[in-house]
Amino acid sequence: MIIHSDFSDRTFEFIREEIAKWCSAVDGGDKVAFELRCCTGMATFTYSLDKRIDGDITVVILSAPSSSEMVSALYTAFEFMGYRFEVTGAVVPSSLSLDKLPYNHTVVPVVERRGVRQHINFPMDLSSYPVEEAKEYIRNLARIKYNYMTFHSYPAHWTWDTYRNGAYFGVYVDWTRNLFNPSEDDLCNGAFFYGDHFPMPNDKLVRDNVRFNDKIYCAPEVESQYYTIKERGKIMEKWLYDVLDECKRVGMGLQLSTEIRSCSNEYNEKLMDGILKSYPMLDCIELITRETGDEIGSDRAAWEEKQMSIFNDILMGEDKELDEKYYSDATLGACPPVKDMAQIIRLSRYLIGKNWFKNNNINLAIGNYVVNKEMVKFMTHLTDKHIPADAVYTVMPGHSAHLVADHFENISISKDLCKRTITHSWIEYDGYMYLQQLSLSGLYRLANTMRSAGGAPAYGIMANHWRTCENFMNFKYLAEVSVSGITPEQFVEEYMDFAGISNKTAFADCFHEVDRRSHSHTLPGNIGFPIKGGCWTTAERDRSIGAVWWWNTPAINEGLASFDKAYNAFDESVKTMKNREAAKILQLMSNNCKCAWHHLMGVSYMKNAAIRYDNENGGMPTNLTDAEKAAIIENSDIADVHFRAYMKLLTENNYDRGVEGLLVNYYYGPVCMANNAKAVYAGVGEYIEVENNADF
Repeated sequence: MIIHSDFSDRTFEFIREEIAKWCSAVDGGDKVAFELRCCTGMATFTYSLDKRIDGDITVVILSAPSSSEMVSALYTAFEFMGYRFEVTGAVVPSSLSLDKLPYNHTVVPVVERRGVRQHINFPMDLSSYPVEEAKEYIRNLARIKYNYMTFHSYPAHWTWDTYRNGAYFGVYVDWTRNLFNPSEDDLCNGAFFYGDHFPMPNDKLVRDNVRFNDKIYCAPEVESQYYTIKERGKIMEKWLYDVLDECKRVGMGLQLSTEIRSCSNEYNEKLMDGILKSYPMLDCIELITRETGDEIGSDRAAWEEKQMSIFNDILMGEDKELDEKYYSDATLGACPPVKDMAQIIRLSRYLIGKNWFKNNNINLAIGNYVVNKEMVKFMTHLTDKHIPADAVYTVMPGHSAHLVADHFENISISKDLCKRTITHSWIEYDGYMYLQQLSLSGLYRLANTMRSAGGAPAYGIMANHWRTCENFMNFKYLAEVSVSGITPEQFVEEYMDFAGISNKTAFADCFHEVDRRSHSHTLPGNIGFPIKGGCWTTAERDRSIGAVWWWNTPAINEGLASFDKAYNAFDESVKTMKNREAAKILQLMSNNCKCAWHHLMGVSYMKNAAIRYDNENGGMPTNLTDAEKAAIIENSDIADVHFRAYMKLLTENNYDRGVEGLLVNYYYGPVCMANNAKAVYAGVGEYIEVENNADF
């Protein structure tokens, strides 16, 4: 119960609900009361706990400068009482440990803004969740003390945009253009899943384990209107509105990120107006360059002179002239991130001159998504020279938490810029999404580097992810390292004590090995990437066979050994853990290590099936012998056994909607690749068309 509160906003109403929920969930909950004090003199992002004893009632005194910090204070108090909150939900103690509540305990987070950067673009991420389950995900993030969220919209995904301004990928793909034939100027949104689509396959394992959807996998609210443009867009705009509104209700800061393609200030102002009309609860709009792996030219001086000439040309030129001149990236040798940043700075200056941000009570963030080590350093220094004085800087400097830490250490960011920098890292790198990942050491190094470069506390870390339940350890660690600075070793030790793990040495060794394995340099690129095309498509027209040419055998074998060892250690821990509630959650990670092993085994056999594959031309020969065809059949069949074992393991822990999305996605990826390799190259079985339309 609450005996006193200085707060009365909607976040306080959420706090009231949570106190009632968690106190009633456990014996002894009627012996605790809460006093919530607003202390405006406290530094933003800090909070404190105290207590007093009134008879047989323990009064928990929480102090914070606003209701946002009060949310984190509340869950900190519950943790002292014996709860453990995970992104999957709460592990509830048998009774409250009220004696462990501290006196005079103040928390000053080492990273002020901690949270998730949602790209909402794959079928296993939040964009396929029913809206109520998506809102529970947001509440679970608040419970682990996340206090900030960024949602990224590729052009035409979640904002009303024109096709001319669309991304290279991520608008509607050919199947939609064939159905609707949109013009370049048609306003649209709702092209989520990178514009890809996933009809429900006639596969019993998939259909028996996917709720809600009948013909097409998507958020259930939109399935009946999936094959539309504007109707579909309006439904999903409302879906995202409701999710963003829940973020605000639980006290989170809220940022929407987008990219711009056009140089026209007039067009981009309308785009910004549209974003605020659709999502008026935003605190900040982030304008970020496109993802790019571009490198600095070999003659660096000449390259820089050329790019700065283009940068200044875009800053000073006329709208119409610039749009014609720079619509294509190839025009005049423009480097995409330099061109993009010039357009962002140009628009920012224009809007600041019109008092657009002030009049709309919205903040501005300017960002670089550049993953080449030297390019991100160049782009950070370029941005530092031109970024408005009150704008936030955001940077996504690499793929995987480990590479982000490596590259951020190299950029030599100025102290003043670092003090207003949000770094985008990874809870889960999408190139390894089919594998179990642990990102602790990368997140730890990043937090320390940011604090060193800008002075403590660090401004913010937002981390990408798509799957949720399998990454519960990464979610929890990002929260804990951001609040207390805890090391990965300390975190694992505390977890083992909480869970009651007996063989600590084996568990910790394997845990840290999977962490090291999650560096994007330890396995071939995109070996777990969920996009159907490129990585997994075996096409009849060009005799391709996915991206097996990219994945070298020695690295795969090393990964197999690591994941097999990790599975055995984690599975043994699950069987012997004293805390059985914690064991249920750890089983997710254990099974996912076995899934990773099956995935790599399947990939190994598909490499064997790529007989006489022509790397240069990207195809298989037409003159395969009967013996070669038989080898393709044999290797593809064995790969299929492993891929389907992967899917079966997923269904054993169908913990959240993301598991369902991964199941559908994996079917259209590795499973279809193995099937179609036999159909295309050996004439065995029926070819599965992965770009088929559901029969509406």
